[in-house]
Amino acid sequence: MIQLKQFKIQHSFSRGLNQSLKHNNGKDDGFTIMESLVGMLVASLLVAAIAPMLLLSTATRLQSRRVEQGSQAGKSFIDGVRSGRIAVESSDDPPKEYIKTIDPEFKKYDPLTAKRSLEDKPEDYLITSTNMLPPISPTGLYCFQTDGVILPPNCSSDPNKRNQFYIQASRIRVEESEANDGYRLAVRVYRKDVDFSKTVVASTTTSKKTQTIVTNKLGNKQAPIIELAADVIKSNTTFLALCNRLGTKADKNCQN
Repeated sequence: MIQLKQFKIQHSFSRGLNQSLKHNNGKDDGFTIMESLVGMLVASLLVAAIAPMLLLSTATRLQSRRVEQGSQAGKSFIDGVRSGRIAVESSDDPPKEYIKTIDPEFKKYDPLTAKRSLEDKPEDYLITSTNMLPPISPTGLYCFQTDGVILPPNCSSDPNKRNQFYIQASRIRVEESEANDGYRLAVRVYRKDVDFSKTVVASTTTSKKTQTIVTNKLGNKQAPIIELAADVIKSNTTFLALCNRLGTKADKNCQN
């Protein structure tokens, strides 16, 4: 009787073990070719769906970094001019201009004939393709290098491949102004890969042409990264000299 029970127990255990092994073997069979193809198709559709967003995110991040660096380059140039580290003209007699003066120069402020304010004469405060033509060659442009060094004009030849930006600059002076009266400095920063064999653009009085931060491509290399304007004064620049250049509020003049 005991032997019969032992036989039944062993028989039940063997049958359960065989069923368990068969069940586990079924799990290890893997995917069929059709299942694999369907999985690959689904994965491809997901990648195709998110690819434009990934491209936009990457391109925008790179463009944002480029604009930030270009802005820093333009501000460094302005600081260099204000401090005298970047020469505006030579000490010759007559001096040779390194940073050209925009022609024609501004008329002196006159509340009746030459009233100047941002509201009345915005063209006097904006850098446009009219008062500073876009460059057609690297001649006359400064070079901003990756190590922060600003090279003088005609520096396009770059054997060490450090040039990062081109900087275009001009001076805006009031007619008959003296050397100590100061001037307005206009600055544009272009990418080093700008193609001068094609049209180089700049902002107009009605259309802004600087590069945008949001992009899904490489950005418009023919447009300036940034356009800046800053006043450069000397230690003895008078208020009247500033007023002649900047203008006043409505119904005011340079004497009050």
